[in-house]
Amino acid sequence: MARNPDFARQQSAKQYARIKADPDLYAAHKLRARYYYSLPNYRDSLIKGWKKYREANKEERRVQRQVYIQASGSKWLEMSAEIEAKRTQKRSEQLAWMKENNPAAYADLLITRRHQARERKRETRLNELNAQFNEILKNEHSDSTE
Repeated sequence: MARNPDFARQQSAKQYARIKADPDLYAAHKLRARYYYSLPNYRDSLIKGWKKYREANKEERRVQRQVYIQASGSKWLEMSAEIEAKRTQKRSEQLAWMKENNPAAYADLLITRRHQARERKRETRLNELNAQFNEILKNEHSDSTE
């Protein structure tokens, strides 16, 4: 084992700096990277690695996000509103495209959404009824003990 535990990272940084300094090498590097990223196995492994990292460092990422939100203040609200506006715009464009070009898939999507809305409504109603039932049971139990 090397004496310096960061040796590999430092060597990689040196090599990448050398590649970035030369525009032709950097273009070739980007092309190679784009090719590797397009391969399904590589993409899947990247996604799995990201999911594993995200799951392992959930608390740390939450703290970092909170610190960033505190530091940026009102700018954070503007940025999040802008991102959400872009998201809704893109979603509406996709739906409009689907409505024009693929009516069958659009109809299926509408049916699925209606079904999901019914399920959500049913779940919330069931939760409300359960809460009421538990409250009645608790009241009866407290009345019988007095």
